[in-house]
Amino acid sequence: MSNALSLPGKSSRLDIVNQLRHAGWSKSHIETALVDGRPLANMDVPKWAAVISPVVNGRIGIIVFGPPVSKPRMTQQDKWKVGDKARPGVKKYRNWCDCVRPVVAGKLPNPSEIQELNWRAYFEPAQTWPKKKKLAAIGQLHRQKPDVDNIYKAILDCLFVEDSAIAAGTVKKLWDWKPRVEIEIVMIPDYKETTHAQ
Repeated sequence: MSNALSLPGKSSRLDIVNQLRHAGWSKSHIETALVDGRPLANMDVPKWAAVISPVVNGRIGIIVFGPPVSKPRMTQQDKWKVGDKARPGVKKYRNWCDCVRPVVAGKLPNPSEIQELNWRAYFEPAQTWPKKKKLAAIGQLHRQKPDVDNIYKAILDCLFVEDSAIAAGTVKKLWDWKPRVEIEIVMIPDYKETTHAQ
């Protein structure tokens, strides 16, 4: 299954590294990061791609580069309509999950071992906006659709089969030049790296 989605352009390794540094990742985190399940070193990656850090100080970092997505309200028909037959919103959500799931498979703790799951979604200003409006928006709260709860649902349902044990976390939507979702998973104090949810 291809992890390259239908978004224009590519991000170079240097671009990805710079974004990880901007997100506060340490050098050791970056050196061990995986892009679409492969090492980051010496490669170009699709603009919509996921990276995951190893567990460090009881925390895991995940970044999904590209526009954040929300989980649409599913109907009975959505369960069997796949590929080109799927509604655009459903297809977009499924493609996003297809990008993320192979990267995190076997690397996440069980939800009961998670103390909190925090995320930030960054949205790029519309190309049609005047330059002054774009500059004013950067770093400000994103008070437009998609809703916070629909993004949260997309993240949880993509990462975990059963997520009811996740009971704490902070969320935020912001404007930025680089669209992405940054996820931080904080494990319980006595977490042991022996069991995984997937």
